[in-house]
Amino acid sequence: MIQGLHHVAISAKNYDELTAFYRDEFGLDTVFELTFSDGKFDMPDDWEGGSPERLMDIVTGMKDCSGRLTMFRAGNGHIEIFGFDNPVPKERSADWKLFDHTLTHLCLQVENVDDWYDRLSAKGVTFYCPVQDFGEVKLTYARDPENNIIELLQPCKEYLSIAKPRAGNDKAAGLHHAGISAINFERTKKFYTETLGMEVVFEMDFSDGRFDQVWNAKDTAGINMMLRMDNAFFEFFEFTNPTPTPRDQDWKVCDHGHTHFCLQVDDLQACYEKLLAQGVKFNCPPQDFGNVLATYAQDPDGNLIEFLQIAEGGEFLSIAG
Repeated sequence: MIQGLHHVAISAKNYDELTAFYRDEFGLDTVFELTFSDGKFDMPDDWEGGSPERLMDIVTGMKDCSGRLTMFRAGNGHIEIFGFDNPVPKERSADWKLFDHTLTHLCLQVENVDDWYDRLSAKGVTFYCPVQDFGEVKLTYARDPENNIIELLQPCKEYLSIAKPRAGNDKAAGLHHAGISAINFERTKKFYTETLGMEVVFEMDFSDGRFDQVWNAKDTAGINMMLRMDNAFFEFFEFTNPTPTPRDQDWKVCDHGHTHFCLQVDDLQACYEKLLAQGVKFNCPPQDFGNVLATYAQDPDGNLIEFLQIAEGGEFLSIAG
């Protein structure tokens, strides 16, 4: 049984600036900070377990990884930010759009990662490696049918487990959903529902341009679906317009960017005004879609963040529901 969305990861161009932004602007709590070099994690003194093996290299499928990472708690989930020194990340295209095919990776928390590895391997899912034991967590990395990276993680300590959403305008209520621009909608749906067991909340056609303003694009068209897990959601798109740019075939987990993630807030207008006054760039003011109010903003790297407020009648979409 999948317990929920654990974290979404971002590979930063400017690690210090980006970690400060997510920590200070959204009130996220730092769970831990680590450095890694020569493919190995440099474990802090209070971290139980650990291994001299090149575990960072093993789980990412890369060589001689070095850099830093911070894990933030976002209420019901986590956000993980990497700053890679090696391999040298590729710059994301300056004209990158929300509909282009890409995702850094997403993490699914599971009860027993060894069982999941055995079961999914038997179904033909490709893994980077067998399950690795880091003491405080056990994990492995796999690929979905479009080569997006999925981390399967089993916390061995309670503090690393997903938590209930928080309330208050000074902190993000939690991680609402992770978004992926899909190459083949039906193939993606089948994998995430039948193989991973997610529940379809809704599907819809958006070929009337209703999201043009929010997405800062013209004549957007296609289909999307929202899938539910216990604590969060996944949103998948297949765009027929604009035409998505395929992801680089040599894309690596260190390369900069992600599609987007969503933070649920209590008062979107207040959040918007506060962040706008602090220089955060938004595509538009909050937009009312009936069950929800939403807008998209950019972090310092140009990664997209959706801010979402649940309106009356939309409680079924809330991470607290």
